Amino acid sequence: ITIGDVAGKGMPAALLMARLYSSTRLQLLTSSTPAQAISRLNAEIASSGLGHRFITFLCMVLNPKTHELSVVNAGHLPPVLRSREGAISTFGREQASLPLGIVPDLSYQEAAIQVKAGDTIIAFTDGATEAMNADKKIFGRARLESLIAAENGDVEETLQKITTEVGEFIADDATRDDLCLIGIRRSE
Repeated sequence: ITIGDVAGKGMPAALLMARLYSSTRLQLLTSSTPAQAISRLNAEIASSGLGHRFITFLCMVLNPKTHELSVVNAGHLPPVLRSREGAISTFGREQASLPLGIVPDLSYQEAAIQVKAGDTIIAFTDGATEAMNADKKIFGRARLESLIAAENGDVEETLQKITTEVGEFIADDATRDDLCLIGIRRSE
């Protein structure tokens, strides 16, 4: 499960994201750990000659039998974990490192957590937390976490609520950033 955000706009950024998609798949299939895969992916991106572009990137690998989630964070916003009881926390922040494409020989680390029954995990791009309204105020991580804590329904409802709230916050601002959300919830 991956989410990323390429620095820049337009065709160059879109081409880099397309390349990232195929390279990520290859590295995950041919590496022994998620950390090794992302380290190899970083070396590939950094040596690709694409100029001064970088990518914030989060890779999460879920073992469906053990419910362990391995996380490698390359400069991306840490995901939010909402427990069944509504407690909010983040994970993987201590092991996070630089975005992809900056330092070619960087070795990424991974964190692992146990996903318990009723846990919800939300990963997002900065289009959620850095959304700005006409008064130049940002949506912010605290507001996002409060929204996630208040939602105990289906994960799709939570994602829709976030999308709606961010949209209402920025109103019709044409300069808004893209917004990408990924939600996972363990049902059993």
